Amino acid sequence: MGVSLSLSQFASELMKIFRTYQKVLLLFVIRDHLGTTPMENLITTLTADMERIWDTISKPAELRDRRLRDYFDLSFTTLSHKLLRPDAFEADVNRLRGRFTDKGREDYVFKPAYHKRIPADGVAFYMEGIWVCVHGDLEWSPADLRFL
Repeated sequence: MGVSLSLSQFASELMKIFRTYQKVLLLFVIRDHLGTTPMENLITTLTADMERIWDTISKPAELRDRRLRDYFDLSFTTLSHKLLRPDAFEADVNRLRGRFTDKGREDYVFKPAYHKRIPADGVAFYMEGIWVCVHGDLEWSPADLRFL
């Protein structure tokens, strides 16, 4: 059937998989931050926006009481303005790099809790499959999503 899959329908299909309650980390990197808006204000605004989006997603009856934080951990960081503060930008990038490489950091991105058990040589295939389906606006069945 040639029916387009909307973002909310896609999210609804994901809900079927999310019944396992394995959390996903969403890392927001705010680039060219000058510091005029305090980080806490940015976090509050982005979190409220994400929660508002979450609340509009159609969910199965048994998952309607679930909150965004039941499935996602939100993390935020900023990068200084690249042109106006190049040295600070480079320092911020190095700090962010540490989140991906230093397993001892509290804010390490690849914690076991977020591991999806995808072998390293399968990551490209995994991401390509998601991109093809999303970009192609294909219909997804729960079996397709489990496959991904």
